Amino acid sequence: MNSSLLYPKSESQENLLEDANALDGPPSLNYSLRNRKVAIAITWTVILIDSCIMPVVLFYSLWFGSNLTHERIFSIMTTVFGAPTMFNFLRRLWGLCKKDPSRRPIGSRRGWLDFFQINFALIFALVTTQLILGTVTPEPILPVLSMPHSTVLLLVGSQLVTTHFMTLFELRIPFRISSLPRGAIARPSTYTIIEDIVGVDGGGRLDFRERLNSRYEASPMFRRMLFRLNAFWGFGAVTLAGTLMGVVWVVPGTVAFGIGWIVPIIWAGIWAFLTIRYVKASLVEEYATWHLTGPHVVTPLLLSPA
Repeated sequence: MNSSLLYPKSESQENLLEDANALDGPPSLNYSLRNRKVAIAITWTVILIDSCIMPVVLFYSLWFGSNLTHERIFSIMTTVFGAPTMFNFLRRLWGLCKKDPSRRPIGSRRGWLDFFQINFALIFALVTTQLILGTVTPEPILPVLSMPHSTVLLLVGSQLVTTHFMTLFELRIPFRISSLPRGAIARPSTYTIIEDIVGVDGGGRLDFRERLNSRYEASPMFRRMLFRLNAFWGFGAVTLAGTLMGVVWVVPGTVAFGIGWIVPIIWAGIWAFLTIRYVKASLVEEYATWHLTGPHVVTPLLLSPA
């Protein structure tokens, strides 16, 4: 027997998987983006302004349109940069640490963070360090200041690529990753990203985490979709990050800044558009073939506190 069966599933998870046998389709996620379009639009508008528009506009307008020293320009930019990001970080942290466990990962204790929050903190620390290193000299080091997005892509992309191969070879994870406890069979990072963002930021909470787990365990087509998306984003992110990290050192500094801050956003937009198209087609295929494949449960989720 698989060692993951040593830990019981919650009653709600058991019911969801049992119901899958009687359904004409895979276990429902019971979550829709239709009534959240305004919130999503506001969130991504703020992210776009904070991570691309504001830094680029401030840099070029002050660099070419003012008499400020270059050191002073980046002092101004670093003062306002990241405020919305820090607010979102603290908001997520509060939601995860509250006594109410509904936002926390499955089987976790109070004060335990999900993997997205840990990555959030790591990325914020790395980018802040990068900005400090780029401004320690009187003349800012523009190639270094052009690489925050590339750093994020490299970090997240490396995790996606790593879990791609761990999932492919059914390796066990050495530490807890959100709802997956230590020793569980690895799942694509796309699974974890969806679980954490929807579970906390999207209001899906614990119910969504459990339903997502049941869907993943029951549906081969759903697992295939997340596995492919994991590779699509992971290898794409690592390739782009490596390319940009080389390019910013061989072009003029003012050109490098624009490339480093704009190109990753354009790439992410294209990848997101292609992802939406693929997900829609995959979900249609998943429902259409459910009567042929039915539920095919693999690697039930461990619920140990590890």
